[in-house]
Amino acid sequence: MVETLQQALAFSYGNNDTLIDSVKAVELFKILVEQEDPQALFELALFYDHERGDCMLPPNMYYRDQYWLRAARLGHTQAITMLFDLFKRKNTIFDTVGYDNHLSEQLYEELHQITDQLSTQGNTQALLIKGRHGVSYTDIETIPYLYQAWNQGEKLSASLYLSHCDDEELKQLGLCDTETWTTHFEHAQQELMHDLEHAFQQGQIQKIIEFLRSDESSYISEQNREQLWQWRQKFYQQQADLGAAEAWLQLPRLAETSLSHLKMAAELKQPVAQYAYAYELDRKADLSDDECDEIEHYFTLAAEQQHAQALYEKGRYYTQDDPERAKQYFQQAGELGCLDAIEWMVTLTEQQEQAQWAELALKYGSIDNKVKTVLVVALRGGLGIQENHQLADQLKFDLETTSHWDQIFSLALSAATQRYEEQVQPKIEALFDESAEPSGLSHRLVSRIKSWFK
Repeated sequence: MVETLQQALAFSYGNNDTLIDSVKAVELFKILVEQEDPQALFELALFYDHERGDCMLPPNMYYRDQYWLRAARLGHTQAITMLFDLFKRKNTIFDTVGYDNHLSEQLYEELHQITDQLSTQGNTQALLIKGRHGVSYTDIETIPYLYQAWNQGEKLSASLYLSHCDDEELKQLGLCDTETWTTHFEHAQQELMHDLEHAFQQGQIQKIIEFLRSDESSYISEQNREQLWQWRQKFYQQQADLGAAEAWLQLPRLAETSLSHLKMAAELKQPVAQYAYAYELDRKADLSDDECDEIEHYFTLAAEQQHAQALYEKGRYYTQDDPERAKQYFQQAGELGCLDAIEWMVTLTEQQEQAQWAELALKYGSIDNKVKTVLVVALRGGLGIQENHQLADQLKFDLETTSHWDQIFSLALSAATQRYEEQVQPKIEALFDESAEPSGLSHRLVSRIKSWFK
C-alpha cells in the first residue's frame, strides 16, 4: 500500500522519474481511499477543490469536505487545518442550507477534540493548530502550545506565530520578546529555503507546492516567495518539455505562447489538457468558425474520456436545439458530481426525477432558486424523496427573503438612477462645459456612467 501511495503522489505532483498524470493519480487515490488511507483522502479532496476544469473531477464542496473530514478523523493534521480555515469562513458544505444548523458547530467542536487528543500525544502539527491565532484560544493560552512546537523542532511556524504575540504575555511566561522571535523566524526562513532548494534539485516538487499552499508562505520574504515560484515554474517547464501534457496547465497563461502550448498538450490526447485548451480558446473574443469547431472538437474528446466539466460543456451545446441529448450529457456529468449539470437536470426533468436531482443538488450545496422551488413541494411528500417539512419551510423562507431583497435592490437601483439623472449628470455636464472639453467626449462619458445603472 505504501508503494501505491507513493506512486499516486508521484503521478499527482510529478518528480524526476514520473510525469504528472492526474488521471492515474485519481484512480490510485480512489483505491487507497477505500482502504481509509488518510493521505489519499486528503489528496483526493484537493482534486474537488478547484474553480477551473484542470482536473477530471468537477469542483464539489460535498466530496471535498467529506474526504477532509474522514482524513481529519484519522488524525491527518493538514485536513484538520483546511477544515478549521473553512469553518472560520463558514465556507463548508455543512454551512449550506441543506444541512442541520447545528452540524457545523458540532463538527467544529469535534475537530477541537481530535486536535486535543493529537497534541497530548505530542503531535507537533496539532500543537501548531492549537497555537495558531484565531483557531482555538486567546494569545495567552496559545503561547505554550507554540513554544512546545518550537522545542519539538517546528521552528518556522512556531517562531512566526510567536512573533505576532503580545510582548507582555510573552514576558509573563518567561519567553523572549516578539523582536527576538522575528529574528528566529528569519533564521528559520533561511533553513527552509535551503531544504526546499535541495528538494527542488531532487525533483521533489511536492514539498514546495505544499509549502506554497500553507498560510506561512504569505509571511516569508517576497524574494524567497518569488524564488519558490521560479523553482515551481522551472519544474513544470521541465515536465512539459519531457511530454507531460498537464504540466503546461501549470505554466502562466498570460504569455503569448500559452494557447499554442495548451494545444500541443491537447494533441497528446490527455483529457485534462484537451479540456483546458478548449476552455482557454473559448475565452477568446471574436472566435472564427474554425476556432468554434475546434472548441467543440476538444470538449468532445475530453467528454468521451469522462471529463466531468467537458460533459457539462457538451450538454450546454444542446440545451436549445436538442434537450434530450443535453440531458444525456448532463446526467453523465451529474453522476460524476458536477453541480452545474445537476442544476440543469432539475430544469430539464419533471416529477419524481426532478425531485431526486433537486435533492442531490441541495446535498452538493446548490443555492439555485429553481432547486429550492422544486424541493419546497417535493419535501412535503409524494415525489419519491424523504419528507422534511422543516427543511421545506426553511427553503420557502429563503426564497421569500431572496424575493424581498430583489425588490429592495430594484427599488434602490431605480432611486439611484433617478438621483443620477436629476442631480449628478447635470453637474458632470457643467464641469465639462467649464473645462471647454469636446462635447463628444462629455456625451460618451455621461452615457457610459448612465449605463452602469441599467
